[in-house]
Amino acid sequence: MTAAKHPPKDKGQGTTLVLVGTLTIMAGATVAPAIPGIREAFADSANVDLLARMITTTHALAIVLFSPLAGRVVERLGRKRALITGLFAFGIGGSSGAYLPDLYSLLVGRAVLGIGVSLIMTSSMAMIADLYEGADRQRLLGRQAAAGSFGGVVLLLGGGALAGLDWRVVFLIYLLGGLLLVPALMFLPGGRTIAAPREPGAPRPAGSRKVPGGIVAALAAMLLGQVAFYSVPVQVPFLVEDHFDAPSVVAGGVMAVQTFTTGMVAMRFAFFRRLAGEFTLAALSFLAIGIGYLILAVAPNVAVLVVALLVMGTGLGFLMPNLNNWVLAEAPAEVRARYAGLLTTALFLGQFLAPVITQPIVSALGIQPTFAVVACGALVVSVAYYLGGRAQHKEPAAGRDAGEVRELTERFLAGLRTPEPGSEPAWARSVFTEDVMFSYPDGTDRGMEGFEDFHRQARAGWGPLERLDADYAVDVDGDRATVTVRQQATHEPGATATDTDTRVDIEGHYEARAVRTAEGWRFGWFQVRSVTARPPHSGVSATH
Repeated sequence: MTAAKHPPKDKGQGTTLVLVGTLTIMAGATVAPAIPGIREAFADSANVDLLARMITTTHALAIVLFSPLAGRVVERLGRKRALITGLFAFGIGGSSGAYLPDLYSLLVGRAVLGIGVSLIMTSSMAMIADLYEGADRQRLLGRQAAAGSFGGVVLLLGGGALAGLDWRVVFLIYLLGGLLLVPALMFLPGGRTIAAPREPGAPRPAGSRKVPGGIVAALAAMLLGQVAFYSVPVQVPFLVEDHFDAPSVVAGGVMAVQTFTTGMVAMRFAFFRRLAGEFTLAALSFLAIGIGYLILAVAPNVAVLVVALLVMGTGLGFLMPNLNNWVLAEAPAEVRARYAGLLTTALFLGQFLAPVITQPIVSALGIQPTFAVVACGALVVSVAYYLGGRAQHKEPAAGRDAGEVRELTERFLAGLRTPEPGSEPAWARSVFTEDVMFSYPDGTDRGMEGFEDFHRQARAGWGPLERLDADYAVDVDGDRATVTVRQQATHEPGATATDTDTRVDIEGHYEARAVRTAEGWRFGWFQVRSVTARPPHSGVSATH
């Protein structure tokens, strides 16, 4: 499946998803310049120093606690509804600091902000997976990571400027989340989730029986990568100001170098992904991070510090879009929102743990020796992902083929879950051979046009697809494979249907033969064995 069907909306759709992704950068960094003003305004409050600092961390704790549940919320509400809810919570919770009366209510507002960020990240990631595939998805994720990096610099500078006016004004920046409600409503597809929750008694989807190993590897890399990444803004300013006697503006400048480099590299992620796989890119990311930290550990002045951050920025530019794409590509369609929620948890847990892990080492050894310790850890992680990639390549060929045929089947099912199955030529080419043979109970067709005609007729009497679940089995034999599918779906009749029933349950049994081609596995023969409707419906008898 590729981008939206209607080209005029596609640009707005992609831009909206990119802008939504930048909101997570605003969550904590934006209000950091306002903390001194908050502490002064509530100087008479008990524990003011602790509570004021918690303004920058409470949202992260809320995200870590709520994100594992956010995936299920997204599955229940649907991608768009969950995203709209998250944007509303982001705007209300984030801007609440502009008018709430005391520190405790400010912290409640920050918790609401965290819940909003959880829903935004989880729903937008799931929506990207639903709407984009392959290079299109990689380009969008790269643009999103780049926009987040560039936007982070702008928001940090803007927050500092606004804090100079009044600390409460800074919180009004979060109303940008409310402004994005307009393009989200205009450009993003609505309806329920593309992969709706499984109903009681329905067959368990084959792809959701266990957590794929690739997703576990990506979650671990996200956690460790964020610990490494956030050790820079936590410790580098002290190194610049205390060891190199440079003003704070220099500390901001050198960190901006890293952020800018990260954004530039992330924009080219689709190109780099064509050259290397997920494990290799993760290994290269941690290698660059490790080398950057080694340079930081011995840097004698600010100029060398800039070189170190350039190297680290390159590694971080690979890391985020690679891990996001990794999870979205590996996650079965029916549970990808849950894995997106776990990815959000790993991201913010890493940010939360960065000072907790590094500060005791700094207290014991000093800043630059701590950078050497972090460098060693990053290099060990790099080796682990390199070896993981080699082990993956040694997987038995039959196992790899079976996995690729399962991916082909999931791609086919994902296309059926779109509002108009078979309407995307790029999706059809990614699933079928050019001369594919279709066999139906009442005849046969050859070529992808026959498939499109079949679905055009079949959907003539149907309204929205409410649910589609499928269970399938794969049998590989050399360069050929057989896939048997049992599919259950729930539809509402469309405007042309004569039936009075508001819901119709469809059950279909299919058998497909896949062949290995130069572009990968594709279905070359597809047989519809049986399709039944409960209660009986004219849309089935007329077209099956």
